[in-house]
Amino acid sequence: MPRQAAETGLFIPEVDASSPDYSAFSTHDFLDTLQPFNKCGYAMKKLMERIRDLAILHSCLSSEQSRLNTQRRYEAFLEAKFRSRLAHLIERCRLTNDPDRKVDLKLKIAELTRRITEAKRIWERYAPWDS
Repeated sequence: MPRQAAETGLFIPEVDASSPDYSAFSTHDFLDTLQPFNKCGYAMKKLMERIRDLAILHSCLSSEQSRLNTQRRYEAFLEAKFRSRLAHLIERCRLTNDPDRKVDLKLKIAELTRRITEAKRIWERYAPWDS
């Protein structure tokens, strides 16, 4: 008799906790707690980590020119990732006449503004005020 193809999907064997095939990661309790991967949340986390890294670098540098260059890198990073998109959304919101679209754009503007504020808070926390 020909061998049947394995069923696709996740197979969780019924094994005893003392069995070598047992793993905490193959239990229903663990699998039920998994959530879908949030790409946007992960990307924002990485952007904020980059800002924190720049702020820490800024605080470690002794040369005024190096600190100024790092400050410029931080400003350019904010411009590239947040401010230019924010300006674009504000312009689109100003030009649109559709009230539903305007509400959607205002929500996006608020979210970007919140991200910029969060980035500034991170910078102020890790980069020193004095020169």
